[in-house]
Amino acid sequence: MTNLSQGGLDGASQLDEHGTLEFWAATYSVQAYALRDYCALYTDLHQLLEQRQAQRGGVVVHVEEETGAVRRAAQRVTRMATVLSCFPAITASCRAFTKTSVGYERRVLALLRADTLKSYAAVFETVARNGLPAGKMGDNVILTCGSLIQGISGVMGVHTVPCDSSDDYNLEIYSEFVKAAAESHVLDHACRIVLRGLEAEATAAPKSVQRVGRSPDMDMPTLLGHFHLAINKTVLSLVAPLELRQSNGALHPRPLAAPRTGTDPALLALLPAVRGVLSGTGVQMWAAKQLLDVANMAATMGPAAATTGAAEAEGASRYLGLPPAVRTPPRLLTHAVLLSSGHADVTNSLQLALSVARAMWEMTMSGPLAPVMRMPGAPAEGSTARRGVATAAGPAAGGSAAGGASGGGSVAGGSAGGDSAAGGSAASGSAASGSAAARTSSLYRLPRSIPLSAGQVCALITTALNGVVEPQAQGQALYAVRRGSQVQGEMASMVALACRLASELQPQRAAAVLRRLWKTAASWLVHMRAPEAHVALKRMLASLGALLLHEYPGEGAASARPQRATAAGGQVKADGRTLAFAVALEAGLVEWLAAALEGALAGAAEWHVPAYGVAMLTDLLLRPSCALPPLLAHADGTSLFRLLETLRIAGETTRDQMTLRGQDPQATKEYVLVGGNVMCIIVQLLEQVTAVYMRAPPEGLESCIHGPGDSSSGSSAGGVPGAAAAGSGGLPGQPVPDAAAAAIDRTAAALLTKTCRSQVPKQRLRRMWLMTRGRKPFAVLALSRLLPTLFPFRQAAFLDAGARDSVLGLTTVYTAPALQLLRVVLALPAGSSCAASPTAAARQTAALRESRAESWRGLLMADEGVALTWVAAVLAAATACKWPEVTAAALDLLEVLVLALPPEAVAARVQLVRGAGVAGAAALPPAGRMLPLVLGEGWLRQQGREKLAAALTERACRMSRGADGGGSNSSSGGGGGGAGGGAWPLCTQWTDADLQLCEAVAGKHQLASVPEVPAPIEVMWLLPKELGVKVCAGPGCSQLDPGKVASSHHACEGCAVAAYCSAECKAAHVRAGHQRLECAGMRAGRETCESLYAGRWPEQWAV
Repeated sequence: MTNLSQGGLDGASQLDEHGTLEFWAATYSVQAYALRDYCALYTDLHQLLEQRQAQRGGVVVHVEEETGAVRRAAQRVTRMATVLSCFPAITASCRAFTKTSVGYERRVLALLRADTLKSYAAVFETVARNGLPAGKMGDNVILTCGSLIQGISGVMGVHTVPCDSSDDYNLEIYSEFVKAAAESHVLDHACRIVLRGLEAEATAAPKSVQRVGRSPDMDMPTLLGHFHLAINKTVLSLVAPLELRQSNGALHPRPLAAPRTGTDPALLALLPAVRGVLSGTGVQMWAAKQLLDVANMAATMGPAAATTGAAEAEGASRYLGLPPAVRTPPRLLTHAVLLSSGHADVTNSLQLALSVARAMWEMTMSGPLAPVMRMPGAPAEGSTARRGVATAAGPAAGGSAAGGASGGGSVAGGSAGGDSAAGGSAASGSAASGSAAARTSSLYRLPRSIPLSAGQVCALITTALNGVVEPQAQGQALYAVRRGSQVQGEMASMVALACRLASELQPQRAAAVLRRLWKTAASWLVHMRAPEAHVALKRMLASLGALLLHEYPGEGAASARPQRATAAGGQVKADGRTLAFAVALEAGLVEWLAAALEGALAGAAEWHVPAYGVAMLTDLLLRPSCALPPLLAHADGTSLFRLLETLRIAGETTRDQMTLRGQDPQATKEYVLVGGNVMCIIVQLLEQVTAVYMRAPPEGLESCIHGPGDSSSGSSAGGVPGAAAAGSGGLPGQPVPDAAAAAIDRTAAALLTKTCRSQVPKQRLRRMWLMTRGRKPFAVLALSRLLPTLFPFRQAAFLDAGARDSVLGLTTVYTAPALQLLRVVLALPAGSSCAASPTAAARQTAALRESRAESWRGLLMADEGVALTWVAAVLAAATACKWPEVTAAALDLLEVLVLALPPEAVAARVQLVRGAGVAGAAALPPAGRMLPLVLGEGWLRQQGREKLAAALTERACRMSRGADGGGSNSSSGGGGGGAGGGAWPLCTQWTDADLQLCEAVAGKHQLASVPEVPAPIEVMWLLPKELGVKVCAGPGCSQLDPGKVASSHHACEGCAVAAYCSAECKAAHVRAGHQRLECAGMRAGRETCESLYAGRWPEQWAV
């Protein structure tokens, strides 16, 4: 056989071409006999060594120093190892197990069908059970086992990892391998033996470099590096065919999604067996320990390899979990790094460790509360434990990394992140209802072979990643984050996995895991400035966003509430916040989100590229999470101010970048694309804010939040903050009553565009309304600061066919302040003024209403009548693109503006062409995108807007057409004041047409239920009083430091409200018309606020 293995190319080609299946079956049968003999001989040697060690009083015995029976037994083991080495040599001489080899399938099928993997497993189990001899003999044993391990990946039938198509794997061979591996547990035993070898080498005394056995060019660390890579290759090859274009939900232990259409049923049938192979204790420990070891090496070694004792001692002092006896020193892992990348950069090794752990845990790990989608004709996998019955998550891992399935201690270190499936029961009603698929809330039980629970895996992931991304050593710990998108993508996938597992825990166990998870995300995102890095974070950001308003079944119950303690040790109030949201706030969500946006802007400016990071953070984390309205209600005021200002600056920066020219047309296109995306995202954020805070609340929302008999519930949409208890469905984790859920769904469908609601579960939208209580000033601040960034949206470039939902959404956003203005105008007594009010209190109330009206009008009529200009542009675009919903929304907005704005302002900007026929100019749709807006009376009647046409006629907004097609504009009624600026009468006489239109508008928008909110002028006055911050009033100011505004001493002497960070901003505001258009009104508003709110700001508006 030795001669055959050394026969050269002639013998190789003959074996490769003519070796039959029977020949190879006989060959591997001989190998199986040799492997069994090796196990027996090794067991005999181990018994002799134990006897000799006992005779020497426990002194370690080295085979090389012994004579007699021990020496002879060792020689027999060595000779049998030499025989075993011939078999890999034979297959290697036949071009190994490669896809291009002629006899590839014959050899592999013969090996798998001869129970060879069972023989391999027996050798590994024998060595792991008996231990490794000391000295050179132990090295030779590792070499023998390693040669077997390296051959495993070659018999799997997987040719390319990851698989891009079905041509990258042989399904017949892959099926045979999976069955053989599942029966033999060979991978589990292989992981144990390599872990045993790493442990032995790590604890061995320092020695000079020794060559091992038949490999004179390799020392033991190098060999262990080869075996290390071989196991990783085997794991990744095992999952590659199943991961081929499949969603993670389809591979979940309790399937969350259907497999990809067209997937071979024979391949899917192998999924349980593959999951069983990966669920072995040794395999799970391999992934966990490798992740901790490599993360420790990344944190210890820095950008360059450092194998000195000082570096290892520093790493040991802050190691990421395991006790010292089972730690793998970086000097050993360095060899695996060199083999995989050719240099000592640990980035590739980190990527490999992350890939192996992610692929394994995505397929095998689940929390106890994981939902399951019952597929037609396919039983759900996992346990069907009865509800309320405690289930075990399996024994804890610990002790020796190569040991058995039991032991003490946690791999992740400590029990803070640990979770057991035992204890508690699933909630009787899942808050995540609404899916068409039937879901169950029974507890899921992991196989007993898995030594880690879902909570422990989350803690392990965050512990490992923290060692890489924590900013305490930014020069070293963050270098892997800055390098290459592949390792960043794997890190992001691991965070996404941790998010999924955290959402499947029981609420009593979830808080500690969530704190670590948010800390990891914050440490990473705050320091991610490279633009290309954000592209790799898509999946992580989406998972973090989905976690924000996630509800744990029963988390609001009394049994779960005591577990929800704040960082200061106090209890979380029953204010409707979800557990995940409350923990995120404690972890500084608002602060680090603002810092991440600032870093993305700075990185884009530094690299001279579009601000991709801004679009990613807002579109994937903030928008689909529906978290901005709850943040406005619950977050710290100073942090909220910084976040909103950062969003404003981000919007203005990306908007301005759209006018830049790149080095080539593609670069210019990217600037336009990113800027347009950010503007659309801001529109959707404002849709959520205005729908929740400034529009009529869903019917029955108050009783759902406060209970049916709660006298403390007010009439506002957000409810009264600080309520002591919530009604049925008001607490998170409790089913929302059907009537309230249906009402919220109807309101969301009416006020939010389809794009805004896309990829957002209905339950999350419901929770957005249920969690939002009070804190209306910040909603107004968000609207007044972010809406001006969208003024350029009225330009023709943005009103194309692809922006329909954004146009519709911004129209509904404009409607919210218009309704607030109309609400104030209707509250003013007709024909009177504040000076004529009989009492001081009445005069104060009238003055407040006038100030509010002036403030809202200033927002709507800024930039030369932006709201009416928007209506004109939208009607023209909607007519050209045939958007009936957009046309209806624009006319709804126009109806409110016609009633809320003074007649003179409307008359100067809206002109009516008389004539109700279906022919002629009066029947033509609006075509111009600029003011004045010309509307045909006949066209309005076609749209069902007879009352709007009548009101425009009564308000003298008409243009009489002559025979020559010309026209003349006539205005009557009204009063003093210009068309757009200066003083204007708030209290006008309303005609019958006005009253009819007002009645229709009030019914359509439920005006009586529209909540009262402070005006922008009140919020501007409130900020420095309550939070000690001032907003720079300079148009387009990019100053984020509120302290600079307060310390600059630049302010308007006239109103004493507008403050500036610099003289340049003050001059720019003056040029924009502040003194001519705003100063007097802001001064009056300030005086009113000082006299009305001094020391008694309304409690429901407290910040």
